Amino acid sequence: MATVTAGNTTTISSSAKKKIIWIWQSNSHLWNENEQEEWKHYSDFEILVIEGAYAQKRDNVELEDYIINFEHMLKVNKVDYITNFKGMLEVSKVDRSKQRRVKRQETEISQDLREERFCFAENPVKSFTTSGGVWSEFIAEWMKKNEAIIEEKKEQWSEIVKQAAQGIFKESKSLNKEFEGQLISNELMKAKDKESHTIFECCVQLYSCG
Repeated sequence: MATVTAGNTTTISSSAKKKIIWIWQSNSHLWNENEQEEWKHYSDFEILVIEGAYAQKRDNVELEDYIINFEHMLKVNKVDYITNFKGMLEVSKVDRSKQRRVKRQETEISQDLREERFCFAENPVKSFTTSGGVWSEFIAEWMKKNEAIIEEKKEQWSEIVKQAAQGIFKESKSLNKEFEGQLISNELMKAKDKESHTIFECCVQLYSCG
């Protein structure tokens, strides 16, 4: 399980209509000046981690399977980084074909970005459709299995959040989204012993990622 630290840095800029994003060059031969540049942006969860490390003026940040070096603004496969750098920031030692340029940009928040935020590759999942009552089938089933928690006069939010964090991480592995899943799980666990309104705010922030 990789260790992921998001910090307390927000990726939203001072302008309500702008945000900070990080992008990486994705075209096949990025060092060929005759080839048109293609760029892809990192997921919002990855941006939280990258921007947090950048704001802390760290030399690099470690993600799931690669490392971003801020001095050279390059991302390098983690294995190559460890093998060639040995703690030194000598990106030139790594095969250029295994390097990717990265950029930090301020961009307008558009509907396209918001839609993409919630679009993941389709994967077979259990139905969350409603059962005709107030709760979805998923929540109704959870309540049946956790009657002791529900019947308490004061909701045991700490235990509820703990179960949610564990469940999210478990599902993230089945979707091959372990990095994002661990980040969400970590942030929920930080809030599990807080007041209920703080827990709710944490959930909203994670859902909207910003």
